[in-house]
Amino acid sequence: MADQSKPLIKTKYNYQTKGINKVTSIILIVGAVIAITAPFLHIFFVKDSIDKFFGFRNIRVFLYIIGQPIVIFVLSLFLSFISNFIENKDLKKIIRFSSYMFTAVAFYFLIWIFWNKQDLHAYIYYTAVIILSIIGSYIVSKGLKKISDHLLRINRIEKQIPELDNNIKQVNEIAKIMPSDNVDIITYKAMIDVTGDQLNGSLSNIKKELGNE
Repeated sequence: MADQSKPLIKTKYNYQTKGINKVTSIILIVGAVIAITAPFLHIFFVKDSIDKFFGFRNIRVFLYIIGQPIVIFVLSLFLSFISNFIENKDLKKIIRFSSYMFTAVAFYFLIWIFWNKQDLHAYIYYTAVIILSIIGSYIVSKGLKKISDHLLRINRIEKQIPELDNNIKQVNEIAKIMPSDNVDIITYKAMIDVTGDQLNGSLSNIKKELGNE
């Protein structure tokens, strides 16, 4: 008779994987909302205010200026994150490089907005901004790749667990049906029992690491 527990196990781990995907989707949606609304936030503030904000004439001007860099930054994060899941190597390289450059451009303008050059020589100031932009883009790219690799690793492990669980059950079932009155078979039965227990312990540890127990 077919093992009825296997579909239930698959359902459980599919649910766990969907949970990870749901969190990722929520983060992407929040990012999209930020990117969409950022260029329009300035319309909620008066034009004639003379209260300076981060060196700009007023907060309306500040929000107008920063809106587009935020859009570029969020979209570059999307591209960088998605590129880690693309299997086509050539396309992956192109999108990853593009996202890296977009992130650097976004960082350039964000740094320019928040860091006034003051008494620095223009050459030193812009060189420093470019260097910081490249470093920031590199850190973001590596961070997103690490997160993506972690998500992929979890998904791979969770996809393998149901099959492993089923194999362990088969080993245990073999041990149960083996006769105990044959001296030669008793040794093999004991070995299978020990192996099954060890595999169960390993599987339990994996599930705990993944937060499934």
